[in-house]
Amino acid sequence: MFKRILTAALLFGMVGQAPPALAKPPPCGPHKLFADQLKNRYDEAFTAGGLQAGNLFEIWSSSEKGTWTVLVTRPDGVTCAVASGTDWFTVPASEMPKGTPS
Repeated sequence: MFKRILTAALLFGMVGQAPPALAKPPPCGPHKLFADQLKNRYDEAFTAGGLQAGNLFEIWSSSEKGTWTVLVTRPDGVTCAVASGTDWFTVPASEMPKGTPS
């Protein structure tokens, strides 16, 4: 009986000490490749963007399909798809709550 308890404790202890799974890096490549794929395959269009610490952030979305993608282009020109999802919506400025930056 003692051997079974010891074996179980060792097995569960080893599982608890397993290294964490590493996050998969985002797909990166030429901007044209991403833009063409978002336009042709997902019917998405460039809808918003901005700069942050030298990186260009772009939001591509499809109001018809409700999909969206966030691309980041680094200063070296490499573009990465860092997020994507569904149920995209926009809010007209006239419907924005008071105090919301526009």
